[in-house]
Amino acid sequence: MAGWALNPETPPSGGTGIDGIDVWAFPQAGGSAVFVGAAPYGVDRQDVATQYGPQFRYSGYRLTTSHLWAGEYTLAAYPHYAGTARYGAPAVSPIHLAAGPMVWVDQPAGSTTIGQPFTVSGWALDRRVSAGTGIDQVLVYARRLSDGTYVYLGAAQSGQPRPDVGSALGSTFVNSGYRLDVTTALPPDFYQFGIYARSANPAPGAFPYFETWTGIVEVQ
Repeated sequence: MAGWALNPETPPSGGTGIDGIDVWAFPQAGGSAVFVGAAPYGVDRQDVATQYGPQFRYSGYRLTTSHLWAGEYTLAAYPHYAGTARYGAPAVSPIHLAAGPMVWVDQPAGSTTIGQPFTVSGWALDRRVSAGTGIDQVLVYARRLSDGTYVYLGAAQSGQPRPDVGSALGSTFVNSGYRLDVTTALPPDFYQFGIYARSANPAPGAFPYFETWTGIVEVQ
């Protein structure tokens, strides 16, 4: 999901007036909303700057995720206003998701504070396969929010037992779990953690990795 957000009432010295975007998915069939993630904000949008002014050049956001079930959703992107620390009215978009790769992060959960060392775990699978999980590698990254740098944390142990996932999605996915005990020392800061799972049988010419990111996590 990608777009832009700004507060046109922001004074020239106040940047875009927005300091973050939270994205939620609302199932059109009803049920609980799903937090998709905190979208990285500050993408270069020269087109927006041309229309609204140079202070709004870095008003873009972009979020990639692979943790929604197949189905019909309304995506909602909520802007967080820097001046008032409140969320504004969302931009919404209806989507249809076909069955395909999925990756989920159980821990660390977004909007939490964790100490070191810590564990990154969850599950990853490809619903297009008829045997196995469809995944042959899971890589874990951290993105430090204060400066935007990325840190490779390692390859997770995949193939971990997940009977709950097998019960929900089929017995072929019973070993779809992954786990990485993080030994890389991270400077205390706010981070998002990205999980890149590789399809064992990608379509010819297709990028074999799909990804999802956690919400914001404070690492102490």
